[in-house]
Amino acid sequence: MKVLTIEDQPVAAMLLNSTLRSLGHDVDYVTNPAEVLARTAQGAYRVVVSDWRMPGMDGLTLCRKIREQGGPYVYFILVSVNRITKENRQLALAAGVDDFLNKPIDMDEIGMRLHVAERILRLAERTRTSGTGLRPRGRSPSVPAATVQPKTHWSRWLTLLAAGTAILLTLVAWLSPAAPH
Repeated sequence: MKVLTIEDQPVAAMLLNSTLRSLGHDVDYVTNPAEVLARTAQGAYRVVVSDWRMPGMDGLTLCRKIREQGGPYVYFILVSVNRITKENRQLALAAGVDDFLNKPIDMDEIGMRLHVAERILRLAERTRTSGTGLRPRGRSPSVPAATVQPKTHWSRWLTLLAAGTAILLTLVAWLSPAAPH
């Protein structure tokens, strides 16, 4: 999968990018948030892994701006050295962040998150290209298109699905017997 990373610390960027490449992903790295916006606006990247705190523009603002651009859905993973608190999760979710990871990044954990991202992006692409959006179960295909929820509703649904998946993965990792508490 093609992944765009943005990290202002060179050593952290090297570790992140080498981890993603070792997992088989095609990784491009930038240090400027404006470059991320330009590349995602072109539709070249569907996954962005961003540091939370960066000079000039933080990861939350970057995510908001990507969401405002429209276009194909971009899965946004936010990485932070800070402990991910309830308040931080709420801020990130409100900004449109799909997933959260603490530094240093665990290779297995980011691998699982990117696997989930790939499934969500495939679903988003099928929904976008079908032109009909998702229909609730039990709804007949003969229902007029005007009664189907607008696509923006489903973008929010996909964001909530991704956030819920991230929370579940975090809980599973935390509750597993091998995980330090």
